[in-house]
Amino acid sequence: MRLMQKNEVLREFYEKIKAEGAQNIYYMEAEEVFGGNTEFTVDNYHFTDLGFRYFADKLKPIINTISLK
Repeated sequence: MRLMQKNEVLREFYEKIKAEGAQNIYYMEAEEVFGGNTEFTVDNYHFTDLGFRYFADKLKPIINTISLK
């Protein structure tokens, strides 16, 4: 299964459990993180060390915002 297909399955699952009343669960599209830039992966799927750093830098402000709620 390709990355975008997995993202679609995860998004659908996220929407389903949110509709069922799940709280404190968040979803972030892969495109929001990398915007299609494949320089941060070895195979357009698995992060490199730079990819993990970039991902952490993108998640940090989101996690900070969530933790303040």
